[in-house]
Amino acid sequence: MSKKNLKVPSWVAASLLKKAVYSSTRILGPSSITTKPFNRVKCKRHIFTMFGFGFGSAWDGDRVDRGTWAAKSAAAERREEEAKQLFNAFLIRCHSLTDFPVTEEVVPAKVHLTEASWKDFRKHVIANGCSCKRRQADRSEKEATGDKRQGKMYFIAITVPVHPARAVEVQAANKNKAAAAQAVRKEREAKAAEVKAEQEAERTAAMQTQYEAIVAQNKRQAEAGAGASASEGTTPISKRMREAGGEALRSAAPTVAGGGKGAAGAVDAVAMIQHVEAQYQEDLKRIEATIQAERRQLLGALEEKKQQQEAAAREERDRVKAVVLRDAGTSHHRCSVCQQACKVPAAGCVGRGCKAEVCADCLMRVVDATCKCIVCATGKGEGGSPHQHMAPKVVQNFLCTSCDNNGKGVGKNGNLFQRCHRCGEGLCDRCETKEGCMCNGKTGMQIFREQFGFYD
Repeated sequence: MSKKNLKVPSWVAASLLKKAVYSSTRILGPSSITTKPFNRVKCKRHIFTMFGFGFGSAWDGDRVDRGTWAAKSAAAERREEEAKQLFNAFLIRCHSLTDFPVTEEVVPAKVHLTEASWKDFRKHVIANGCSCKRRQADRSEKEATGDKRQGKMYFIAITVPVHPARAVEVQAANKNKAAAAQAVRKEREAKAAEVKAEQEAERTAAMQTQYEAIVAQNKRQAEAGAGASASEGTTPISKRMREAGGEALRSAAPTVAGGGKGAAGAVDAVAMIQHVEAQYQEDLKRIEATIQAERRQLLGALEEKKQQQEAAAREERDRVKAVVLRDAGTSHHRCSVCQQACKVPAAGCVGRGCKAEVCADCLMRVVDATCKCIVCATGKGEGGSPHQHMAPKVVQNFLCTSCDNNGKGVGKNGNLFQRCHRCGEGLCDRCETKEGCMCNGKTGMQIFREQFGFYD
């Protein structure tokens, strides 16, 4: 197909033209062109309506935008004005009449009023103290008008209740009378509601009294049954006792639908059962609130007890450590820096094959300053195996759990430990996390596993 024979749909051409106008408006400014900017939302709706997706109201399936149309056309406004003139002329004629009310079809069917015009015309009639009513024209009446309209057509009848000079006053008086009647009706309804509320309150009180009496009687029967079982073995409560209890209950509580006792008279069985169910739900809520309060109190007491026991365990640990350090000998450990014997070394070198240990004084004085083991740094490690590499940091009695379990240790290019300033322990760089130290009692691998949901 050649370009000359190529046909572009009209809506596509219109859309492209609108886009061009919109672009020129943006580039040259609003003063360069008088056409409105391109509306993308309306364009989308336009495309949808082409394929049968109508949006109602302003957008129908015929692709016509009625959003900016007037509620009345010029012809409709002319017909409405003509109907008002006919009504005014009829009102003038009524001034000479003496018998009221008067009803007459004033507006013929050929003066067709749309819905909007009919509403405004009706307001105009009511404002003058009259009323109006429409009657649909049949086929012969429509043909007699000579109008080719296919829709419904109406005759409009006007009713003048009193003389036009007094119509507005009478209408106002009727409105005041209706307002007074409505006020009386509201007052009567309010009094009826108060009486109903009082009766409902008395009825609820009667049901509550009966409910409490039944609960008390059941409790007495249970206690009597328990006492009889305790004195005579497992003998159940006798029929005579049950009958006596039932008689006491009937004499103490209002009767159910059929008696005349109680403040509210007979209590309906269905209403009583509903009251029992409502009372049961309230009891459940009260029990839940009580249990929750007791649970919080018990949990608080248990947490306090746990803290006290942990504090006691820490104190015991400290006392035992003090005793061990007091009685321990100094022949097992010797500081590799100052060559002085010590009970417990403060740190040990983690270099491969290095067994160097330092005391607390040397750790604070030498290790913190250099972060290196002096023995390894000089190549004179204990055991006669000099190190060819710079030793890692020295930490306090700690070996990375991950490296130790995997058998890797710290190699030639060993990763350095990062020491916690609170406990002197830490993790090597091979671990995936730096959060583990003995301050919280967990190794780095344990924290790493917990972060991924693996618990030992």
